[in-house]
Amino acid sequence: MLPAVVPEGQALRTVIAALAVAGSTGLIRRAATPTAHNQQRRLRRRMAVKDALAQLAGTWQRVHATTDGKPTPTNMTATTRVVIKNSMHTVMVGDQIVAHHIRFRVDPTQQPIATTDFLPDGTTIKGICKIEGDTLTSCVAAVGQKRPRTFESTPGSGHTLRIFRRVSTHADTPRRATKTTQPPGH
Repeated sequence: MLPAVVPEGQALRTVIAALAVAGSTGLIRRAATPTAHNQQRRLRRRMAVKDALAQLAGTWQRVHATTDGKPTPTNMTATTRVVIKNSMHTVMVGDQIVAHHIRFRVDPTQQPIATTDFLPDGTTIKGICKIEGDTLTSCVAAVGQKRPRTFESTPGSGHTLRIFRRVSTHADTPRRATKTTQPPGH
């Protein structure tokens, strides 16, 4: 307790001493700086993205697709493969490459995982995905439209629901031999 009349400077020394004792005993905790907190959050996000890209890496065979509530013809489904390596993917129908080295981003901090494809013409395709073992389920909106919230494709939604089966963990992207076009339902 301070006396009623404290000599100048004595009060300041007393307050500093009290704060030092409080800090050393844990009564006052030093708050993490916003910068340190943001750095930790960015680091966790980068690690989550790296893990998600590692899970996506490989060659995926499309086994089912529905666009606007209508199933994609079996011959298109059975011949469509996607090769994912790092943050790029290539789409092949049969032996033809229809979309080569399409850059994409994943945000695994969102549930379900948010995806964004960046097309060569500057447009984007927003979607969601989930991986369960060797099954990749993806639902994408039409070019430039809002991201789907659920894994469904209903008439008039503009959404394409796709299910892929992993056929290889290697992402050997073939060389581009044909003109890039946008496949139906992609």
